[in-house]
Amino acid sequence: MVTSRKEEYLTNKKRISESVRRSLVVNTPVCYVAV
Repeated sequence: MVTSRKEEYLTNKKRISESVRRSLVVNTPVCYVAV
């Protein structure tokens, strides 16, 4: 139960980091254009 919960936390963390990285990649060119 503890291990499964830890794995779930890790998978959620990875998913969040991937979404953040994707949003950064998408938004970075817009920021450069704005500047």
